[in-house]
Amino acid sequence: MKELTCKEVREFMKEHFTTYPTILADSLKKEIDRILAAFSASHSDNRYECSFITDKAQVSDFPISEEQILKASEILGVEINRDDLVTDVAERLSQ
Repeated sequence: MKELTCKEVREFMKEHFTTYPTILADSLKKEIDRILAAFSASHSDNRYECSFITDKAQVSDFPISEEQILKASEILGVEINRDDLVTDVAERLSQ
């Protein structure tokens, strides 16, 4: 059995499922990858690396605690709230 890469998983999702648009998320991929890494327990255990992010994905979609959100805010240098869209956080990162 072949192990899929994150890129292959994301492409599969786009091709086979009806999702919210990903236009903004696609344009902020580098920033979103940084956010997903900051949400993980550690950079060596990037558990959210393969997450499929649409333009409507929220921070609250991830099973992370308030403490982890504060830690991610600290790591990234931008304020993150549980009800933020991931793309909004990414836009703040890109400025």
